[in-house]
Amino acid sequence: EMCAPLQHQIVTTGHARTEHGEKILALDDFGYGKPGGCLGINCGHMLTPFIPGANYKPDLGEDVTEVTPKQAEENA
Repeated sequence: EMCAPLQHQIVTTGHARTEHGEKILALDDFGYGKPGGCLGINCGHMLTPFIPGANYKPDLGEDVTEVTPKQAEENA
C-alpha cells in the first residue's frame, strides 16, 4: 500500500531533495521502518543504487504508463 506512490521514483533513506532535475523522495515520508510502511513486512520490493546525473530511470512500458498509484495498489 505504501509502496504504490514510490513506483518508478527515486528514493533515499536521507532527506527528500532534488538533484540534477530528479526529485528524490524520502522513505521516512512513506512509513519506512514500520510494518505497514514502504519496504515493510509484506513488501517484496528491493532498492537499487542510483546516482543522480550518472543513472537514469528507464522508460516505462506501454502497459504501465497510465497506471495510477491507486491502480498499482489495487493490483499489488
